[in-house]
Amino acid sequence: MAPPESDEGIVRYLLCEMGEEELTFMEQRLENDTGVFELVASVEDDLIMQYVRGAMDQDFRLRFEKVYLATPERRARIEAARNLRAAVREVAAARTPHPAKLPLFTSKRLQMALAVLIVAAGVMTWAWLRSGSFATKPDATPTQISLTLEPGRNRSGSVEPGGKQFVLSPGIREVHFYLRVPEFKDYERYEVIVGTPERPGIFRGPAKLQDGTMSVVVPANLLTVGDYTLELQGVGPDSSPQPIATYYFRSAS
Repeated sequence: MAPPESDEGIVRYLLCEMGEEELTFMEQRLENDTGVFELVASVEDDLIMQYVRGAMDQDFRLRFEKVYLATPERRARIEAARNLRAAVREVAAARTPHPAKLPLFTSKRLQMALAVLIVAAGVMTWAWLRSGSFATKPDATPTQISLTLEPGRNRSGSVEPGGKQFVLSPGIREVHFYLRVPEFKDYERYEVIVGTPERPGIFRGPAKLQDGTMSVVVPANLLTVGDYTLELQGVGPDSSPQPIATYYFRSAS
């Protein structure tokens, strides 16, 4: 099975087959548009599942293997997909009129496969980033990671809507946050304040608005292990900051 024609450019990016000019343009799109980033990830997942199912024709399979069997990270994603597929097929085979009563071994195996897949996906996500693009620089060490945060609301017990957890691998120097803003009002400028209950205001910096999404870069060395709030504020002509939204995340580095 050949890749969808509409995804040809993304496939060539994933398989390291782009020219320098086209590659530069693609990396700029990945950096500035989270929708493109998510589409690339989706196409990559589809390709991996095609490979695991044996649904690729020989020529395309050889192109895929040249890239995806070349590094431990990509091989781990393929193996995780195989494990997940095997576990799902086992569950389907063991299905009874009472599917909730599946064998304990089966459900544990499925849980383990899902966990492996999530970990492998996280490893590959680091490699997607601008200066460490997995398709073009497979052996480079990424120096930044990106996260998209949804706005939360005031804490209520342990519930933190929109909260995300991440791990900072060695060498990561910057964390790029992309902030979804549900209701928007124009201000002269925007800024964020990042802090913890014990260390309020450990970082204050400008936020940039682009295509309806706010972005801010935070030095990774400030984000030690712990729970954080990120407050987005708008600053008007009178220089008085107005709260816009609050976001939650956790650093598990």
